[in-house]
Amino acid sequence: MSLDTLNNDDSGLEARTKINAAIAAVNASSGSGRLDIQIYNSNGTWTKPAGAFGSAEVRIYGGGGGAGSGARFPTGNNRYGGGGGGGAGVVKMHLAVANLGSSETVVVGAGGAGGASVTTSTTAGRNGSDGGASSFAGLTAVGGKAGLGGTLSSGTAGAAVAGACQIYNTVAVPSLAGGAGSVGFGSVGATSTSRLPTGGAGGAGMSATDAAAQGAYGGAQGSTPVGQFLGGLGGTSGGGNGASGNTAGRNDCGFGGGSGGSSLTGPGGNGGSGGNYGGGGGGGAGSLDAYASGAGGSGSAGCVIVITPVST
Repeated sequence: MSLDTLNNDDSGLEARTKINAAIAAVNASSGSGRLDIQIYNSNGTWTKPAGAFGSAEVRIYGGGGGAGSGARFPTGNNRYGGGGGGGAGVVKMHLAVANLGSSETVVVGAGGAGGASVTTSTTAGRNGSDGGASSFAGLTAVGGKAGLGGTLSSGTAGAAVAGACQIYNTVAVPSLAGGAGSVGFGSVGATSTSRLPTGGAGGAGMSATDAAAQGAYGGAQGSTPVGQFLGGLGGTSGGGNGASGNTAGRNDCGFGGGSGGSSLTGPGGNGGSGGNYGGGGGGGAGSLDAYASGAGGSGSAGCVIVITPVST
């Protein structure tokens, strides 16, 4: 991918202005130079470019966790929505070019699959699956944890993973959990204030008294309501589907998917998929026994980005 293409693609890097600033720094220090930018959305091999010098910036995102589907049981039971998938781990580091091999293996983790809709009466929701790990040059970003299927008593969210996010020289912090499934309104995924992939929302459910509810939005980015970007929006009450985390407007730091809304007159809403890179899927909604429950959304695939200064 060319630099011009990258600079016009919000899904490529989280801050195009930083890339432009880095280009200026390279030119100032060397008199003439450029940045070699390689973006991997699948497994591959990185080859050290001719004239590489200094330190390469590496950004590694694991795959987001898949969400659980909702429970399907008769009236008189609580029917929990599926748990939202957890956000992936991320590693951002500067590596000395001299310490990198002439080639390095690149592994990109797949997003976890969401739990399938329940089409059999009197059945708990199905679990999502964990996201895959991504790696480069001995560094690994773990995948997000799966949300579990809704039951009569819970809709367990994909859990945070201790030490999964290493941002340059700061202390490693946990990845972000998804939202838990509910018997009422869905619950939101954990919010990030430092541009980490967020988890999907927990699916809406139905209490024993058969009240439908709307889903919730996926984990947000930002520290205040005014400055926040929300994840994928939740589905409306009545079986609306949750939106993908990619609809959040910024597709570079993994927004969680929105969760499905529950319904009295039809199937439960499906959860939305996680956004690039590493966002968790949204949970599916619980349902009446006469209708299928909502499926869990899939987690976003991971990514590996290698930015290397090159002399000309």
